[in-house]
Amino acid sequence: MVRVKFRVMTIEQEISSRRVRLVMKHRSLIAVLLMAGAMCALPACGQTSSGEQKPAPAGNIPAKAAFEVASVKQSVDPRFTSFSAPGDLLFTARGASLVGLLDKAFGVTDKQIAGMPNWAASTRYDVEAKPPGEGPFNEAQLQQALQQLLIDRFHLAVHYETREVRGYALTLTKAKPNLQPGAGGYIRIEGDSDGLSATNTTMQALCSTLQMMVGFPVEDRTGMKGSFGLTLKFAQEGDVNSSLPSIYTAVQEQLKMKLVSAKLPLRMLVVDHVDQAPTPN
Repeated sequence: MVRVKFRVMTIEQEISSRRVRLVMKHRSLIAVLLMAGAMCALPACGQTSSGEQKPAPAGNIPAKAAFEVASVKQSVDPRFTSFSAPGDLLFTARGASLVGLLDKAFGVTDKQIAGMPNWAASTRYDVEAKPPGEGPFNEAQLQQALQQLLIDRFHLAVHYETREVRGYALTLTKAKPNLQPGAGGYIRIEGDSDGLSATNTTMQALCSTLQMMVGFPVEDRTGMKGSFGLTLKFAQEGDVNSSLPSIYTAVQEQLKMKLVSAKLPLRMLVVDHVDQAPTPN
């Protein structure tokens, strides 16, 4: 069995938006995890004091920024998907699905979207859009502009709900956690096919890394604050030839913590209506 190494690069702490971006490279695949909106247990948007959901009116998505001009059309060659880089003047998307556009517009993952039509992942679009003026949008402005674009061109209407989903809680055991003091500075996590190590991570960043490994939301219930260093060696899922333990056993034996199955509240973006064909340019 060929064992391919991957490397989790430095996570940039974006102070202005209080986000942490984790970039993982596995072969040619780049997976980006935005912790502020990626499968985390979050309070409901629009929740009343009694806990009852108060959905936003259909299509009522706040938008303060909008593109000056935009072209939206179905892709001629939908085999590849790409998005323009942050900070580019023009926003471009090639071969993007509706799911991908919603991810960009609302800062969510596909597991946080409900009510999608059956064509949402297969129909692909090309988008070119320019903001007014000579400078690019910042991240918040770009999200607002994309939301408005989806409303105008796809007649998108959505609301938010909080639903209980399957996940895990990271908890302490009776043993002292096997962690080292953090090195300070940026959060840094590196990994390969035998596990991962961190010279400076928080429990929240660790949970977001673990949830990418297990494929389900992971909530921090350790109560531990500050930053830490750690080493975790485990077998990759499906690697039957590895002598290493599973990630669940590794967390318990090596970190002296535990991943416990739990029902977690997840903030969901619910699609009430969306057109498959965008309005003409």
